[in-house]
Amino acid sequence: MTVPSGKVYEETRGLGILERELMRHPGWSKLAFIEHRLTDNPGNWRAAANYADVEALLRSSGLWAIGRPGIETYLCEPDCDNPLCIMPWDHGEFEAITGQRLAMATRYPS
Repeated sequence: MTVPSGKVYEETRGLGILERELMRHPGWSKLAFIEHRLTDNPGNWRAAANYADVEALLRSSGLWAIGRPGIETYLCEPDCDNPLCIMPWDHGEFEAITGQRLAMATRYPS
């Protein structure tokens, strides 16, 4: 679940301790904490991210959001300027987690 927002502040690589005013920018990532209940479920507490927060998480994962074709749907591609983009698959880890072999080769060097 995301908080609807249209703006995304993309220059978030690093923030000095005295630069807190930048976080007031309308497109800065923000979480909305839903306290006590969500959908009448008292055990369902959660934080809802805005678009900037989701896109910041994607960038931190080595992806670049190139579009939002639907609500809470992000079209992404690898961000080759981000070192995470060129990290090879750990085939052993993939197999341990999923119990299956990675069938297709990745486009990135191992």
